[in-house]
Amino acid sequence: MSRITAGPHRCSGRVEVFHGGSWSTVCDADFDQRDAEVVCRELGCGIPVEVLGSAAFGRGEEARLVNGSDSCSGRVELQYLSEWGTVCAVSWDMRAADVLCAQLDCGSAVAVVEVDWFGEGSGHIWADVFDCQGKETHLPQCGISSWSRAACSHKHNAGVICNGSSMAFHEGRVRLSGGSECQGEVEIYFRQDWRRLLLDSWSLSEASVLCRQLGCGSVLNYRSSPSTTEHKHMCVTGFSCSGSEAHLGNCSSAQPVNCSSGEQLYITCSGKRDNTYQ
Repeated sequence: MSRITAGPHRCSGRVEVFHGGSWSTVCDADFDQRDAEVVCRELGCGIPVEVLGSAAFGRGEEARLVNGSDSCSGRVELQYLSEWGTVCAVSWDMRAADVLCAQLDCGSAVAVVEVDWFGEGSGHIWADVFDCQGKETHLPQCGISSWSRAACSHKHNAGVICNGSSMAFHEGRVRLSGGSECQGEVEIYFRQDWRRLLLDSWSLSEASVLCRQLGCGSVLNYRSSPSTTEHKHMCVTGFSCSGSEAHLGNCSSAQPVNCSSGEQLYITCSGKRDNTYQ
C-alpha cells in the first residue's frame, strides 16, 4: 500500500509505502517512471507527469510557527517545493496542533487560534488536512488529505500556541466570581481565554481538585450557578479527575462548548485561600 504526502494536493508529493506496520519514505534512487505509474494508478491519479527527487517535497520536517512571541507560538506555515505557505484554520484541529508542537520541541498544544492572533500570511495557502491521532511526532506521520482552496483565504490562517510558549503561562488558572474568595461561579483560563465551566460533567473528584488548586481547602458543595446571565464566551466541559491532582490541568483534557448547552458551575469550598496554586 502506498500514499502521497506533503504535496499541494493528493496526487502530488512525497511517496511513502506501508511496511512493517508503519509508513516509510521511498528512496528516490530506487524509484523510476514505471514505479510512479504504479503508484499513480493505485491512487486513482492518472499517469505521472514528473518524478522529482527527495528535495522537492522535503523530509517531512518543514514546518514553523511565525509572528508569535517566540518559536512555540504563531501562524502555522509549511514548506513545499522550497516555498512557505499558510494553512486554513477550518482544516486544523488540536490533534494536529499537538503533533506540530511535539515536532517543534514545544510540548503540546494549548490552543488553535485564527488570524486575529498572529496576522495574515501571504503567498500560498496549502490545502493539507492532517488526520492525526495525537501520538505522532511529525506531521507527515499523520494521514493527509486535501481541503478545497476555495474555502479558505489568508483571513482564516491557522495559528497555534504550544505550552512551551510564554503565551501559555496562564493556561489552566482558575478563579471564582460572583461570590467570595472560596465560593462563586467557576471560570478557567482555557485555550487563551477565561471561560465558565459547565456542571454536566462535574463530580466530587473535579470539585476537590478545584478547591485544592484555589487553596480553599475541601469542597462543601457544588451546584448550578444562580446567575441567569449567559457567559459571553464559550464554556468548558469534559474534565475528568481522579481527585488527587493538584491542578485541573493535570486531569484529562476538556473541550470548549457553547455556554447555552448546559448549566454553569457554582462551587463552595471550605476554607479561605491560603496559597497561590493558581
